[in-house]
Amino acid sequence: MKSAQAPFLGFMLSIGLWVACDGLPAIEAPPAPPTAPVVADVESPTGLAVIELRGTRPANTSLLLDGVEVLPRAASGAFLLQLPLAAGANAFDLVAVDAAGRTSPETRVAIIRDDTSPAPITVNGVAARTARPTTRFTILKANDCHPIANGSDLDVLPEATSAILEFPLVLGENVIRLACVDVVGNESPVTTIVVERLELNDVPFTLVPPPSSTSTSPLPLEATCDDDVVALLSVDDNPPTATPCVAGRWTTEAALVEGENLLTVRAGFLGEAVEFGVDVQHTVTFLPVGEGEGEGEGEGEGEGEGEGELP
Repeated sequence: MKSAQAPFLGFMLSIGLWVACDGLPAIEAPPAPPTAPVVADVESPTGLAVIELRGTRPANTSLLLDGVEVLPRAASGAFLLQLPLAAGANAFDLVAVDAAGRTSPETRVAIIRDDTSPAPITVNGVAARTARPTTRFTILKANDCHPIANGSDLDVLPEATSAILEFPLVLGENVIRLACVDVVGNESPVTTIVVERLELNDVPFTLVPPPSSTSTSPLPLEATCDDDVVALLSVDDNPPTATPCVAGRWTTEAALVEGENLLTVRAGFLGEAVEFGVDVQHTVTFLPVGEGEGEGEGEGEGEGEGEGELP
């Protein structure tokens, strides 16, 4: 009798336990932590000292930057941060935190700040004063920067290391400020050029006129002038010779031929084409010494004797 009831009681006990357990509420899995913040692409390397970092985080989460809360929880997940950069490598860790304190995986942002400025532009062949309507000169620069003049881009390739530039000039003082900007925005020290444009007639050169006739060859010539002036001398159609002013004086000699000689002097500023100047011309008659004495003695004696014999 006892052995026959035992299986039945065991079966009923199992059913009771199953019914009791089935009536309990199900155990829910814990909520997942927030997802990692997402940031927009940032330019690196950069020449900026402060950057704007844009991105999104899960709604209703706060934002930590390097472990410090920088934005409280908000329904909108968009964010904008302004981050100062030190020279060299910079790294920032962003984490989102929900209301229960659960943290997201880190989002790391790495940025390199390049604050090395290009070398200043070097200028060759520029005249401080000119009578030309333009100034033309050569620049030398680094091969990884773009040149600008008075804040405007120049039509020069960044990889070029030299270029010839020409700028229009107004009468009076002209200031040209040159700099070079690299790919990350670093600007070189400014190279300043000051050019004064004068009228053609205002070139500081005053010729001491030669005599209308002479028995001397070569004929010495001189002028008063400024030391940034050079003058060309030509006799008739012969090739001109250039002589610079030194210590406020211009001195040279003109080789003459017998008879009339047309002397042409043209003054301009050093470092520029001499066609930008005004011609000063003189006609000089060269009489060799022997011919000059003979003509003088004959005329003098003839006139004196004739007048003396008149009644």
